[in-house]
Amino acid sequence: MSAHPPTDLPLPYARFRHGSFDCTVVTDGILEMGPARVNFPTADPEEVNALLREYYLDPEKVRLNDNILVVDTGDALVQFDSGVGIDPAYGRGFFGPRTGQTIPNLRRAGIEPADIDIVAITHTHPDHVWGLVDEDGVPLYPSARIAVSRADFDHW
Repeated sequence: MSAHPPTDLPLPYARFRHGSFDCTVVTDGILEMGPARVNFPTADPEEVNALLREYYLDPEKVRLNDNILVVDTGDALVQFDSGVGIDPAYGRGFFGPRTGQTIPNLRRAGIEPADIDIVAITHTHPDHVWGLVDEDGVPLYPSARIAVSRADFDHW
């Protein structure tokens, strides 16, 4: 086996335009969620399992892509969510070793975390907010304002 990583993998980011905005989506990695019945407890388990099997997915080992959107408005660089983060006790420790890739993948896309003006949190699930700080609580987006809904802020 080669010591070099494969070179035929897709880029961990994609770019597109939305009107006048330049948009970049970077992957934070693959979340290993465990059984569907645990992750979707209010759904009909037979319906969820059938849907997963229809697409050749294992209902006992749900995996989800965790993607982060960065929008360059021309006036601000706005990032939506932060991924699971790099803290080994949380993030990668909780969701699996293939997560916690937002920061390196932002850099691969040519975006420095210090250049992010706003991190807009869509909701405060761990896979959306644990990536705001490192394992010592140091902000990973030192120049950014964090925007979160009042309801989520008050709840948590």
